[in-house]
Amino acid sequence: MQRPSESTKLALSPVHAVSIGDARSQTREHPRLGVFRSLEFAVRTRMLAGRGLSEVEEQLIDPAPLSAEKKAVLWLLAWSLLPPSYQIAEVEAHIRLLSRSTESVD
Repeated sequence: MQRPSESTKLALSPVHAVSIGDARSQTREHPRLGVFRSLEFAVRTRMLAGRGLSEVEEQLIDPAPLSAEKKAVLWLLAWSLLPPSYQIAEVEAHIRLLSRSTESVD
């Protein structure tokens, strides 16, 4: 197995670590937490540090070796940690976009 470079290692704490390899399919989790719980911790940590949803999605959620359902839960967790004003602005932008596309179809 190829070892991930230091740039792909996500330092969570001295006790927890999640590494995403270059193939984006190798995840090493803390033995007591498992992949899902390690990623949950990483998602919380990054979002509370002010990282963007797209960054967390691309670097942690998408490459994770998890089911679609578990990935959806991690995405929802990340979304829930965004400031409410950002959430509302995003939803309103999507509503406007969908309204325009459905008006042309109707």
